[in-house]
Order: sequence, then structure tokens, then C-alpha cells
Amino acid sequence: MGFPEDHLIPLVDEGLGNSAYLVDLGDGRALAVDASRDLRALRTAAERRGLTVAYAADTHLHADFLSGAVQLGHDHGASILASVAGGRAFDHHGLADGDEVDLGGLTAGGRS
Repeated sequence: MGFPEDHLIPLVDEGLGNSAYLVDLGDGRALAVDASRDLRALRTAAERRGLTVAYAADTHLHADFLSGAVQLGHDHGASILASVAGGRAFDHHGLADGDEVDLGGLTAGGRS
């Protein structure tokens, strides 16, 4: 599947030094990647594009800030995708090396 460049929306928090992303899946749904705890910029970007956050992926454990993934799951019913090796104490779809999740034509792979 080709991925249009304008479907990747960077959300940079200079204060935290964190880069999060909102990925437009092309069907009104979105994937949030490494969302920070303050979800205002992410929610604004999603609203501007008419997107519903259906997935929230954490690419690694964040020792330097709290992830907004759990809040996205609670508020929007987003399915949380995270490494199974992290031993997280909240509901999530655990991914290991080689695992894939179909996000409606876009495939997300897991790495521990």
C-alpha cells in the first residue's frame, strides 16, 4: 500500500523534546503514535481532519513522560498497541517481533 505523505501529521512538543504523530488511515480513523499525556494538540489535529482516533501505539516505554495512550483508550475507545515485553499493567494489544496488526490497509508491525 502506498502511503500519502500528507496522512502523517507530526505533533512536536519542544518542551518535552517529544515527537508524536497522528496517522490518517484514510477512512476517517487515525492512529496516534507516542501520544504525550497532554492530548490537546493531537485532538485538535484529529478534529481539523474529521478523524476519530481508533488506535494508540507506544513505540517504547517512556521514562521521560507519561503516555496519552490510556486516555485515548478511555475517551475514544482507541485500541492500544504496545510491546508485549513492556509488561504494562493496563489493557493493550501486546506486540512482539514479527507481529502485525491490520489497521484497515495499513499494517503495523511489532518490535520488542
